[in-house]
Amino acid sequence: AVVSTQSTGALGKFRDGSALEKFLEILVNQGVSADIADKLRKQEYEAVMGRAKYVEEIQAETEGFIESVDSLSMAKAAVLFGSGRQVPGDLIDHNVGIRLRRTKGDKVRTGDVLAEVHHNGNATKDHITDIKESFKIGQSCKPIKRILKIMSKDDDFSY
Repeated sequence: AVVSTQSTGALGKFRDGSALEKFLEILVNQGVSADIADKLRKQEYEAVMGRAKYVEEIQAETEGFIESVDSLSMAKAAVLFGSGRQVPGDLIDHNVGIRLRRTKGDKVRTGDVLAEVHHNGNATKDHITDIKESFKIGQSCKPIKRILKIMSKDDDFSY
């Protein structure tokens, strides 16, 4: 198979860590302290962002394959427990949110953790239910096409 050298080059930069180093350099140039950038380099995210008081696991109730994840429903639920704004001026709690542990196409067994809900006591049972219902699990796995098209400099970019 023919692989674009540009694609391999970009992937190589992620694998060898140089993309992370460039990102951290950009952060420092934008005013982030070198100490914080170093913590991010060491994956000490909670030392930078903080930590929610509670973590609730969303578990698969059946075995199968994740056919879809309704990200809009999940985001709406997360906003209600503080991860975003409903109206201008709302404060954002940067310690709360949803960490996906499984995604579309993954095989799951009953009890597997699909997501973690990080909150500070204001995620209701309805929020948790909305997040759980965002995952649709079926019995068959349809192939997922993650790369839609490989572009080249010869492609027509006019609209």
